[in-house]
Amino acid sequence: MKLTNIRNSILVLALAVAPAAYAATIEQLFIADVTGGLTATIDVDNAGTVTCVGACGGLTLPAGGTITPHTDLRVFGTIGQFFVDITGSGGVSSTNPTLQTLTQANVENLAGAGRLVTEFTDSRYCEDFPSCFGTSFLLGVTNNPDSQIIGSSTTFTAFVDPFDGVPATTPIGAPINLVGLGSQNQTDPNVVGPAGSLSALTDTRFTGMGKVQTTFTISTNAVPEPSTFAFFGIAAIGLVGFKVRSRKA
Repeated sequence: MKLTNIRNSILVLALAVAPAAYAATIEQLFIADVTGGLTATIDVDNAGTVTCVGACGGLTLPAGGTITPHTDLRVFGTIGQFFVDITGSGGVSSTNPTLQTLTQANVENLAGAGRLVTEFTDSRYCEDFPSCFGTSFLLGVTNNPDSQIIGSSTTFTAFVDPFDGVPATTPIGAPINLVGLGSQNQTDPNVVGPAGSLSALTDTRFTGMGKVQTTFTISTNAVPEPSTFAFFGIAAIGLVGFKVRSRKA
């Protein structure tokens, strides 16, 4: 299954759960055993209530079913042929210039070759906490498989949405693919503006039984000066004005 199809499945599932709940979701962790066709969507609403839809039976959610919004969302347990221990750290848990981090700690494939996709989203940057976007994003990734499955690979893709969509849908630069043990940093321009939501997606392909650790950090450069924010606003106003003039013509 192509990565674009995985993304489409995420969006369809999120919208199908419940339109009212979707509007209130501010933080989300999506987990998919692609090989087995199993998915789990863990949502956090604006009150901090944590819920899970899908293949949730083998997963352990935060104690008490609540977290402080935009903080660490940790989920561990089994889904299909995988034992997972995944933490998404949102804006409140991060220190500038870091905006968020998705960590897979010793995710274990318990069967043959397999594929696991996870995506963490946090939203309302600049609205609920002081972590605004600069003029560029910095992506930092690592892939660390066991020696017996050293050929296992992970593709890392970041997304942004100026309207706080969960998950975010506009890609930040090109995906980063790492095979075996390695790390990489990448800087990409911010093309959407000073605020919104961010999603970090990892697509790990296991060559056999064993564990793979990954980290995916999204950071920003120095927060832009007020004049830069003004530029984003002027550009948006100019686009609206152009559309109005086009209609009159």
